[in-house]
Amino acid sequence: MAEFWVSSEDLTAIMSAATNNDSLPASLESTVHRLIADTERTITLLDAEVDRIQPELDRLRNQRQSHVDLLRRYRTVVAPHRKLPIEMLQEIFINCSLDPVLIPIELDRAPWKLARVCSKWRHVALATPTLWSDIQVPHIYAMTSALKSARMMQRLFDYSGKSPISLDIVFHYSTHSESDRDSVSGLTELLVAAAARLEHLSFYSNHISIHRLFSLPPGSMEKLRSLKMVDVALRASASTLGTAPNLRQITFVDKFPSTIDNIPFPQLTHLTIVKTEMASGIAFLILTLCRDLVQCTLHFRNDNQLQTDLHSQDKPKILPRLEKLQLQVKNGSGVALLWISFLSLPSLVDFCFTNDRWSPHTKWHPAWTPVITHSGLLENLDLRLDISAAELEDVLGGAPKLLRLDISHKSIPQSALSRMSPGDLLPLLNSLRCSFALDATPDALFDMLESRKGIAPIAEVGIYLSSTAHLHLHRIQRLIEDGWKIDLLH
Repeated sequence: MAEFWVSSEDLTAIMSAATNNDSLPASLESTVHRLIADTERTITLLDAEVDRIQPELDRLRNQRQSHVDLLRRYRTVVAPHRKLPIEMLQEIFINCSLDPVLIPIELDRAPWKLARVCSKWRHVALATPTLWSDIQVPHIYAMTSALKSARMMQRLFDYSGKSPISLDIVFHYSTHSESDRDSVSGLTELLVAAAARLEHLSFYSNHISIHRLFSLPPGSMEKLRSLKMVDVALRASASTLGTAPNLRQITFVDKFPSTIDNIPFPQLTHLTIVKTEMASGIAFLILTLCRDLVQCTLHFRNDNQLQTDLHSQDKPKILPRLEKLQLQVKNGSGVALLWISFLSLPSLVDFCFTNDRWSPHTKWHPAWTPVITHSGLLENLDLRLDISAAELEDVLGGAPKLLRLDISHKSIPQSALSRMSPGDLLPLLNSLRCSFALDATPDALFDMLESRKGIAPIAEVGIYLSSTAHLHLHRIQRLIEDGWKIDLLH
């Protein structure tokens, strides 16, 4: 090396000087200049050598990459997935395509992405009808998008073969001119032609095509299992629904049908009617028509027009399978809904009763308590109405299996908290939402929580803030530090 002619002492001094800004001894300056010259010559020689061998190095690198590519191809030929039976490959494709097929299409999502991998996968994808049978059209906003959507839907209907179809369509515009109506005639014809294959249908907008579909002759929609209508005013001519033998789930949002005569309530297992102007009496009538309901959500006006003389608790309306009942009242006027006491709910697990936020609160009726607690199976209770402390304690006492309780801005009475502390009342409770107790012991709620910690702890607590909340923040903070999950609600 060039440094061999330099003494080890001089070289050490020079390298040390390179690490600081001290002056180099004058006796070493000539040595350093000679080292610089030697090093520059060495670099020049090395650069020349690199230039000489670079072409050979590039050639070897190219050869290596070619062999890497060959290796990848060879391994692909014997890859395990090539040995998969077509049926198994189809099953894998189906499990990779759990989301609906969107219109307009998105090529970077399954199943389109799977079909673009290779010709074999394309063949398999197109030979798997169920990949293309769950269709969602979230934005039809103009005449042109209606035409494009209809063409793509036809393509997907073809791909899906004879498989049952799940279809979700959202219209964001109404047809006014004759040209607009002509533009969606293709969509109407498409829906009518596919009526016998429709298994799940969700339609948003009071569009002419949906009314023509439901006006088909009886028996035209035998595969239909679930129906969701948003902002659709179902007409009396919708006779085909009444002859859909497999229809089990119906949801109406925003608009209530002009008549309920064509709806097969007796065979339904799931019913949702929300944000409509349905009257209280109609809500009860619908429940009397349902014998197989498992889940039911009803929003209605408390018009207090029910003919109560036709019903009594001696002959209650039994809903033997109903597990979940959610009721929301509008225009409560503080009048109790007597018809709830005419029900028998032997399988009830989940009960929710709320008031529309802008309406006067409906009051709890004592006759409801045995109806709601009769099953002994109640796990979820959500009450947002006027209920006295005694009535609330009666309800809680009849729900030994309760897991979740939400009484909104109501507080749990002192007597109930005393029974909850040792776990005698609501021993299985896991989630609680309530307000502070407005009694002589404002910390009673927190005392109860701490008492149950080693007996039957409540994992999640939500506390609605009141004007006195600031007096309890230190206690809340201490509980949180001790590991409690407490949310402050408004």
